[in-house]
Amino acid sequence: MKKSGQFFLLAAVIISAVVISLGVTTNRAMVNEEPDSFYDFSYEVQREIGAVLDYGVYTDFEDDVNLSVFVDLLSDEIFEEDVDTEFIIIHINDSDDMSVQNHFSVEKEVRVEGELIEAPMDALSDVCQGGSCKKVEKKDKDVKIKVVKDKKLDKVIEEDHEKEVEIEIEGVDYYFPITGHNQIIVFMTKDVNGDRHVAAN
Repeated sequence: MKKSGQFFLLAAVIISAVVISLGVTTNRAMVNEEPDSFYDFSYEVQREIGAVLDYGVYTDFEDDVNLSVFVDLLSDEIFEEDVDTEFIIIHINDSDDMSVQNHFSVEKEVRVEGELIEAPMDALSDVCQGGSCKKVEKKDKDVKIKVVKDKKLDKVIEEDHEKEVEIEIEGVDYYFPITGHNQIIVFMTKDVNGDRHVAAN
């Protein structure tokens, strides 16, 4: 099978798996606002990422296969699943090039490798809850706006012969190892009853 055919097959499998598994989680999350539902959902996200990357290994995909379609679908699904969850997605390929999507609110400072990842102030998006969607703009103060900024980063840090990526969110540093192969890091936070909950893969 040609590589272009493999890519479209992979995309179809990814879309089906994400929609089905996140659809199951949606029913639970809408009923339960406890922290457990947040962690259950983050586990489902991690499981789907693992399944897609494993599929790429088993079907002998090259490390430079573009997973941007999957990353875009994943970010849309996370946002539509729970508009109160803030997250950042980092896709790293085998050349250590990073593509970053910032889905944190505009007023929160997010840095990757020391570089500020800003959210656009004039964001326009759909906010969906309970099966209904609403178009929102910056002026809508009562609705969370999906803020997305795609940024390409080339820089990685090396300490003790290990490569890692640093994410700083509101002054707190988080470190994730870089494998040297296709890798997707999702860092999610949510405030529940005044407590901040963090999940990362």
